[in-house]
Amino acid sequence: MKFSADRILTTHAGALPQPDDLKQMHTAKMTGQAIDEAAFAQRVRQSVAEVVKKQLACGLDIINDGEVGKSNFSRYARERLSGFIEREARPQDHVSSIFARDMVEFGDYFRRRMGGIRGENVKRVFCNGPLKYVGHASLKAEIEDFKAGLQGQSYEEAFLPAIAPGTIEHWMKNDYYPDEESYLAAIAEAMHEEYKAIVDAGFLLQIDDPDLPDGWQFMSQMSVPEYRRYAELRVDALNHGLRDIPP
Repeated sequence: MKFSADRILTTHAGALPQPDDLKQMHTAKMTGQAIDEAAFAQRVRQSVAEVVKKQLACGLDIINDGEVGKSNFSRYARERLSGFIEREARPQDHVSSIFARDMVEFGDYFRRRMGGIRGENVKRVFCNGPLKYVGHASLKAEIEDFKAGLQGQSYEEAFLPAIAPGTIEHWMKNDYYPDEESYLAAIAEAMHEEYKAIVDAGFLLQIDDPDLPDGWQFMSQMSVPEYRRYAELRVDALNHGLRDIPP
């Protein structure tokens, strides 16, 4: 990353609002509706160029593509990985909930307001086979769209975000790998291809891992020392995914 002795270089977190028509296209794709793929690709490229210009107009120095080509900052990984299914969760699956610790401490509130939050009868994503990265075409398009949007623009640096193994693990539960460590390693191994491709394309890589601190809520039964070990395992998995990638 670049440093400046003259001014503080400014940037932002990653995802930016998508145009309404593009958002509708993403929703249609996610729900299995047929769309004009050529029109979608063209609208994404236009939106990337627009969002690059908006960032520069705001005075940002380190910019990205706004993640407008992704359905969501984390959900997009479902489109780039194979080896999972979507099925109804069973009570024994122990699906993650952002409310878990609050439900323990403020159970009466959740029972009154939401009738409790249970995993059954809710469709969730489960790994059911070897995880593989299959998003090469969409990643290539993402990189090319960003390069096109940057052409002729003046900026300090450019970055592309990618989701961390631990955050993927929170929404995709393990039905296949023998243990937690091997499952996280498999996610990291698959996502390594994306991490490396972004850096090889000449961009900064920003790792999105909001669920690392959120995990304290997810894992309501853990003590602080237990959660530290839990977090360290996920950091180790990320480091595995970043191997051979220059800092």
